Amino acid sequence: MFIGSKLLHYKRVTSTIDLCWDYAGDAIHHGMVITADEQTQGRGQRGRHWHAPAGSALLMSILLKMDVQQIKPYLLSIWAALGLCRYLTEELELQPKLKWPNDVQLDGKKVAGILVEQRRDWITVGMGINLTISREEFDSAGLTDAASLSHYTQVDLSQKAVLSKLLTYLNISFLSLATTKPGTWHEQWLHFAQIRGANVKLVAKNAIHYGCFKDIDETAAVLATAEGLLRFQPEEVASIVVLN
Repeated sequence: MFIGSKLLHYKRVTSTIDLCWDYAGDAIHHGMVITADEQTQGRGQRGRHWHAPAGSALLMSILLKMDVQQIKPYLLSIWAALGLCRYLTEELELQPKLKWPNDVQLDGKKVAGILVEQRRDWITVGMGINLTISREEFDSAGLTDAASLSHYTQVDLSQKAVLSKLLTYLNISFLSLATTKPGTWHEQWLHFAQIRGANVKLVAKNAIHYGCFKDIDETAAVLATAEGLLRFQPEEVASIVVLN
C-alpha cells in the first residue's frame, strides 16, 4: 500500500494540511498521511473555516509529489472523492453523491469535503469526513445542510476503523489515476454526480451560466444553453448546482 505507508496521528493541531507542508521537499515523505482528533484552524474551499468536535470526524491530509504537468491538481480532488465514494458504497452500502468540485453528500447533505493545495510539484490533499457529529451540533452551528455517516449506518465509525478501510480505496483510486489515461475518471465522476442531462447553474470565471449539463472530461465541462454549447476547462468551474 502506497498512500498511508507512513502514518502520523496527533491529538490536536492547527491543520493537518499545515503539518504536511512541514514534510514537503523530501521525496521519502511522498504518500504520507497525517490525521488528527481535532483541528483548531481547519479550512475548506475559498478560505472557509471548518471545525469539528474532537474525535467526531476523520481529519486527514495526504502529501504527494506529483508531475503537475501530467496530473493536474483538480484531478487529485476527484481521485480522493471517488475513493471515498467507493468506500461508502462498498463498505457501508450507502449511496453517496458528488457535488462539484469536492463535496460528498448523502441525501443531499454534505458528509465530507476535500481541499487540494499546491506548492510547485508538491500537493496536499485534505479530507474532512463527518463521522459522529450529532444533528443537534450541526443545527446549533447553523449547518443544516450537513450530516454525519452515523446518521445513515450503525457500523463502527471510529477514526481507526474508517481510515484503515478508506486507505485501501484511495490506493486503488490513485493507482487508476496514475496508470490510465486522464479522461477515464469522468464516467466514474458522472456516475456518482448523477448530473448528466440535468438543468444546472454553473459558475466559472466569476460568471453564472444556466443550461443542461451534457458532459465533462479532462478537456472541458460542456453546458447546453439557449445560445449554444459552452465549454469550460474543469479547473475553471467553481460550482455546479442542480436546479429543481
